[in-house]
Amino acid sequence: GRRFDGEPSPRVKRGWIAPGRLRYVVRDLPLAFPPRAQKASEASHCAADQGRYWEMRDVLVQNQQKLDPESLVAHAKGLGLAEAPFRKCLDEGRHA
Repeated sequence: GRRFDGEPSPRVKRGWIAPGRLRYVVRDLPLAFPPRAQKASEASHCAADQGRYWEMRDVLVQNQQKLDPESLVAHAKGLGLAEAPFRKCLDEGRHA
């Protein structure tokens, strides 16, 4: 859910993460519902192939109603990703 997808609070970040006392980890665990969650997860990893995992993940969390294939490509283009390799990665299911 969106509630836990935000950045950790500044206090936690400053007091725990920055000094190395806590590691903040995020895992992709796409569920069957919503039906487009799997491809959205793959899209973030296809973006990672171009060094933009976190940026894509943030866009997808903020645009959960726009996860159809063409919207995923539009998000990638909006981040400045090369469209052809991104689209090929998604179409092939490289990170399925």
